[in-house]
Amino acid sequence: MFLFVLPYILFGVLLAKIWESVCRVFHPVLFLVAVWIASFGMYLLSSMAPNDREWLSLVESIAQSHVFGVPTPFAIFGIAACVLIVSAIARQRDPAH
Repeated sequence: MFLFVLPYILFGVLLAKIWESVCRVFHPVLFLVAVWIASFGMYLLSSMAPNDREWLSLVESIAQSHVFGVPTPFAIFGIAACVLIVSAIARQRDPAH
């Protein structure tokens, strides 16, 4: 019985160690916001290429637009990078360590 449960226990311990190391380097909430923003940029990146249709969906229209001369998905990646840097600066430091 223990041999069947052991992989799940080891996987849980591994996930706990990964979460602990992420919390040491980044502020967890800001890190998750940066990941969410970057995933939104990746979603828009697939719709960035122009096509020959007469109409565009809202997602394609946003993906093909520009923000200050930069394509929108790349501007969103820049915002995600800024939030990632802020999350590294705002990390919670434990004074005991």
